[in-house]
Amino acid sequence: MVHGGFVKIERNGVVYYAVSFLEGTGLARAAFTTRLGGVSAGEAAAMNFSFARKDEPENVRENYRRICAAAGFSTDRLVVSRQVHGTSIHEVTDNEIGRGIFDDFINVEADGLMTSKRGVALIKHTADCVPVYILDTGTPAIALAHAGWRGTLEGIAGVALRRMAENFGTKPADCMAAIGPSIGPCCFEVGQDIALAFESRFHGFWDR
Repeated sequence: MVHGGFVKIERNGVVYYAVSFLEGTGLARAAFTTRLGGVSAGEAAAMNFSFARKDEPENVRENYRRICAAAGFSTDRLVVSRQVHGTSIHEVTDNEIGRGIFDDFINVEADGLMTSKRGVALIKHTADCVPVYILDTGTPAIALAHAGWRGTLEGIAGVALRRMAENFGTKPADCMAAIGPSIGPCCFEVGQDIALAFESRFHGFWDR
């Protein structure tokens, strides 16, 4: 089943969506998780990846093990950062690879991560907000951004491309991008001040 390039995959009870056209390059693997296939219970059931929820830390770690096994990621090559609803894009260093999930060490605050290192899995947590996947097929390099309304208003996707150009020599013409699932207009309301800010920033895209 395909939804704009996202293909539903189920392995060992774990359900996630792969980004087919990115994976088709043979350069990257990309996944958007669901809540199916994990071990968490209660309000966090079942595939919870947040340590901030009412959940046991070991349940969260087991959920990461399960999605990594299903999607083909290495648990010792995960990278996570604290999200602050900004536009900072952080280049992953060797010191950060494998940190933050199994050892509680997170020293980076950034809503976007990027790397040209092979075998590294970037992690972003989204619910209402939008995940933006970027693949530079030339370098190659990848970036993953968490775009809330603030980040979208401030152009986080463009910021990610500029940072990739600065750090990796990325050319936009070599890039492919995917916008992941997020909350929709049926379920999300904003005040007129935010609506007007978007109309000012993105002329003609505001649906009254």
